[in-house]
Amino acid sequence: AVRYELADVKAIAAKTRHMPDEFINAEGNHVTEAFRHYLRPLLGSDRPVLERLWAPAVKFGD
Repeated sequence: AVRYELADVKAIAAKTRHMPDEFINAEGNHVTEAFRHYLRPLLGSDRPVLERLWAPAVKFGD
């Protein structure tokens, strides 16, 4: 579950870190293998395996 709390903006302002360009794919809509390699030690080895369900595109109108 996610928990949100109010925080003083002075405690969080100017602490944003931007993701390096080499971590974003050419299309700009996903991460690269370099990012996965960077992230792997931070997450540990007992991560759940995620699956994606695919469905045919839905067309509206004629």
